[in-house]
Amino acid sequence: MVILFVGLTSLVVVLTTYFNYQLSYVACPVCLVKVQNQTYQSSVETKIESIERKSGRIHACIFTGRWMYLRILLPYLYRELRQNGGVVDRVLFAMIGYTKETQVKLQEFATAANSLLKDEVFQFEYLRDDSTERHEPISRRPFYHKFYYVVLQRLLRNPSDVYFKMDDDIVYLYPNVFGNILKNKNTSDCFMHFGNIVTNWRCDWLHQQIGVYDHEVNPKGLKFEFKPDAWCGWKDPECAEMVLRTFVHHYHNKHLSRYLFHGRNLTTKGQRFSINLFLLDADLVDFKRMMELGAIRESDEAWWTMQYSAKAQQTNCIVGEALVVHFAYSVTAKQMLDLGLLKEFEKIVFLELGENLPKSLWTATDFS
Repeated sequence: MVILFVGLTSLVVVLTTYFNYQLSYVACPVCLVKVQNQTYQSSVETKIESIERKSGRIHACIFTGRWMYLRILLPYLYRELRQNGGVVDRVLFAMIGYTKETQVKLQEFATAANSLLKDEVFQFEYLRDDSTERHEPISRRPFYHKFYYVVLQRLLRNPSDVYFKMDDDIVYLYPNVFGNILKNKNTSDCFMHFGNIVTNWRCDWLHQQIGVYDHEVNPKGLKFEFKPDAWCGWKDPECAEMVLRTFVHHYHNKHLSRYLFHGRNLTTKGQRFSINLFLLDADLVDFKRMMELGAIRESDEAWWTMQYSAKAQQTNCIVGEALVVHFAYSVTAKQMLDLGLLKEFEKIVFLELGENLPKSLWTATDFS
């Protein structure tokens, strides 16, 4: 593990000053969520049941967000809470691109869920005070960057905490997905740990290699290339549709095991990766290297997976048992919505969780 000398006053002052500078660089007021000093940390070498509370919290953080996706994601997140048998202690809505209506609905869900849990589990981090419907990545970049520096400040104060960064359009979570990442974490061969993500150019290529897209689901023989700007992996709506329909097919036929594999699949060093879900904890943080590299100024994705990761000794990896579905890239999202594919995932979440989710939360997510 990277050793954080948080006990040394001089280093704390230097790093806090650095992160405050980076927060001022993105030029937006910070509304920090208060986090109480409870304790636990996770064991990553044994079974999920052995991930015990010791000296930190596990946070699931969602770049928020669009309600049409969030209403599907929220029931899964509730299932993954420690109180419900998972490992997550806090769900943090990183408020970046949201409408007033979405804000109100999330507040209603959080109030209902926190009341049931008797704890402030669902919390808000306002990285952007003004609500907006704009979702162009370039316009949101300063707020993305700000999120990471807020998390780095938190890790400086509580290095045993664990964070998972997620996109708002994750519409399926495999059971124990966060625990599976922690269980399979191995810093000896892997630097950044990513989920096993459906609709992710790199993972789609990997799924092709392990036989997910057979002739039954891919009769046209569509091919994914191993490069981030590949037409089929990113921009082609026909490929995007095939990927989503394949998952729906395998889900209903109880064949999700076709996506899963043990351990980690190592990616090419310095290769760009779509960061729809990844683990962010103290083992990923090298403050000296971060200061040498400089601020995250353009693409957070390129900064993390190419510039910063390229200087690590290990490569990055995909955790095989951490299966999630990312609905669509922005270039194909409208076509996927027009095809009615989001409704398939509305059906799946209700089928999967059904009576296991309190009725008040189904109501809060507009399912009843």
